[in-house]
Amino acid sequence: CSTLLAETGDLTFADELEKSLFNIYLGSMRRDCATWTQYCPADGCRGEGSIQCGMGTSCCIQNGPRGFLAVMKSLIAGRPDGVDVNLFAESTATVAAVGGRVTIAQRTAYPKDGDVNLTVSCDPAAEGKEWTLRLRVPGWCNADGKPSWKEVRRVWRSGDTCCHRIDMKDRFVEKNGFMAVFHGPVALARSSAFKDGDVNEILS
Repeated sequence: CSTLLAETGDLTFADELEKSLFNIYLGSMRRDCATWTQYCPADGCRGEGSIQCGMGTSCCIQNGPRGFLAVMKSLIAGRPDGVDVNLFAESTATVAAVGGRVTIAQRTAYPKDGDVNLTVSCDPAAEGKEWTLRLRVPGWCNADGKPSWKEVRRVWRSGDTCCHRIDMKDRFVEKNGFMAVFHGPVALARSSAFKDGDVNEILS
């Protein structure tokens, strides 16, 4: 998804990348970060990768961390006429844009809540220029289910701030005969780790 997002600018890939990040990718990593599962289907069944070539390791362990790099590269994107914020996370990222370099610092607890506070910093070549900051509005926020941009066009200087609020209301999603409850991009689920009963029992 990160490559397709970079090549096409289609926000559908940002939505899919975010959904995979929070619901599958992070769940494929063991809590102590020592290993990664071979597959991590959405039904929650996980298994460690097979040891290969007698080396005591697997391609899952080697390739798993690469996902974090893909996410970081996709956070923001620079354009000749502005900067796109594709994903939301506590972060500071810099891109080439508007003839210089622009840094976007995000302060947020997303996806726990939908408040994203952004601070802009510009190098001398970008300072004081008029350009558009585009903020992704996820598809699940819109009535038609399609992602869109919220655009803020102005003269930007280092230290300028912007607050992006995302509607995080819970919602039901039905697919393939199953029903899921989502909070923002996160699918809510019961876990056997809590030892509060059979995870497959029907809850009233």
